[in-house]
Amino acid sequence: MFLRKYWIPLSVFLVAIVGIGLYLLATQPPPEPVKIYKAVEPIEKPTPQAPVGDTSKGGHFHADGTWHEGPHEPVEPPSTAQGQSPVEPGSSEISTTGAGGLPLSIGEQVAASDDVPKYAVLKAMRDEELRAMHLEYIEKQEQLSAELWKRMRAFGEAEVGSDEAKSRLEALDAVAWEYNVYQITSSRAADVLSRRLIKRNFNRPHGPGEMIIYPLPELTD
Repeated sequence: MFLRKYWIPLSVFLVAIVGIGLYLLATQPPPEPVKIYKAVEPIEKPTPQAPVGDTSKGGHFHADGTWHEGPHEPVEPPSTAQGQSPVEPGSSEISTTGAGGLPLSIGEQVAASDDVPKYAVLKAMRDEELRAMHLEYIEKQEQLSAELWKRMRAFGEAEVGSDEAKSRLEALDAVAWEYNVYQITSSRAADVLSRRLIKRNFNRPHGPGEMIIYPLPELTD
């Protein structure tokens, strides 16, 4: 009677506790390994010393650690050539007027633009019409590029989704469309003009199998 009333429920309770403990032990993750950190002293790069027995004054070390006796000679800036004025800021454009405000021809404009790198190709063009078209292309392309960047910056400063942003986007699309159309039309016009110049300057009878070599323009300094 005593066994049934006390020991059997007590044994069941103990078995349940042991089972729960074993289950919890089995579900726990394995312990992480213990990490031991060791302090490392910083390695200092030794400063180079002057050679033993060197009594020279004014010597110094270079970045690679080599010793140099005496100071370096000062580097003088390149002087402007005689008769040649330095290029001032804002003088990167071709002057279209000469003395007395008279307009210059394309050839005179090109001759006055030796210091402008973007116009150097014009000196190799001997045809007046080709020079005029190329000069117009350079100026128009710079104008459209500046306007395109201006519209892009204005669109970036507008609030996203606002009516102002929509209007600025439409203006940006219009300038981009004009820029692309001008690139296409100008390239086609240059191709047509080049073909017409070739026919006009080099159209001569030739025999079968004869090769015509078109002379290239000479680039002058």
